[in-house]
Amino acid sequence: MTAKRVLHYPDERLRAISDPVAEFGEDLKSLVQDMVDTLEVQGGAGLAAPQIGVAQRVLVIKPKLFVEESPDTSHSPDVWVLVNPVVRAAGSEHKWPEACLSVPLSSGSVTRLEECEVKYQRLDGTEHTLSVKWPLAGALQHENDHLNGILYLDRVGTLERSLITRRLTKAVKHAGRAAEIRKEQEILDLRGPKALLAYRAQKSGAALGEKRRNKPGKKFGRSK
Repeated sequence: MTAKRVLHYPDERLRAISDPVAEFGEDLKSLVQDMVDTLEVQGGAGLAAPQIGVAQRVLVIKPKLFVEESPDTSHSPDVWVLVNPVVRAAGSEHKWPEACLSVPLSSGSVTRLEECEVKYQRLDGTEHTLSVKWPLAGALQHENDHLNGILYLDRVGTLERSLITRRLTKAVKHAGRAAEIRKEQEILDLRGPKALLAYRAQKSGAALGEKRRNKPGKKFGRSK
């Protein structure tokens, strides 16, 4: 088992509606262990399978990070595993700050309901029904949204969403530029200045060709 790469917004795979799990065997156990390992490495409180590129209805949550004992310790004392969850939220509204491993460097104010009844399956396929209260109910709603292609960004106000997405876009551009600098330095160190100049010329030529392909062609002939 191993930690997996977490998909980041705006990856379209985060918008897919996940499929129900039909087979309860070793593949499912491996998926859950990968999710738990990923959660440990990333330092998150919860994770949904689509966040690591697997469009299946599986969640893992760490209740103790919400000052709660796990309501189901069938997998482990520290991690609550839910397969094919069906969540019904009710009660008063709570507005609280939410963050997400798929929306890094940001958080937003989201309104959730204070209670949840959830029907789900364990790793052996047996069905289980539980009622959970705030704040674990809020975490469950957040993770369950991922199974339906919903991010917390969709539940914040328009202005707040605009600010968050602008910050994310800037961070992505900065990361891309930093990666390009590292690549050029590696070429320079391993192959020398001529190789670096050739790489830059090739990259400039490719960019120019792409620009020409996307440029609208001129229209000839007389207009009527």
